[in-house]
Parts: sequence; structure tokens; C-alpha cells
Amino acid sequence: MIGDDITTDIHGAKNIDGITILIYTGKTKKNYNKINSVEPDFEADSLTYTIQIIQKLLDLVV
Repeated sequence: MIGDDITTDIHGAKNIDGITILIYTGKTKKNYNKINSVEPDFEADSLTYTIQIIQKLLDLVV
């Protein structure tokens, strides 16, 4: 799951054992309360970096 909302996107995906990428281009900002939140598998500042993360994950599968 790629999402910009730590609560609905990332937490929801973690509930079904999904791999998560939190992207800081929308709702959630870097200073969110990490102590009381679920941790994403990956964090990205841009769509470009998100694509790089996905490519690395795909390389591991192939």
C-alpha cells in the first residue's frame, strides 16, 4: 500500500499484513507522532523515491 495517511492507509494495510510505503506528499507530515502510530515499512519524500522503492522490491522477487 502506498499512502499519505498514516491512520487509514498505512494502519489499514498493516492490519492485513501488507507492505507499506508512507509518502510525505499529502496528509501525513514527517513530524507525525511516531510513538503512538504504526510504523510503515518504507518512507518516501517524493513519487520518484517511491518508484525506486517499488523497483527494489520487485528486484527481490525476480
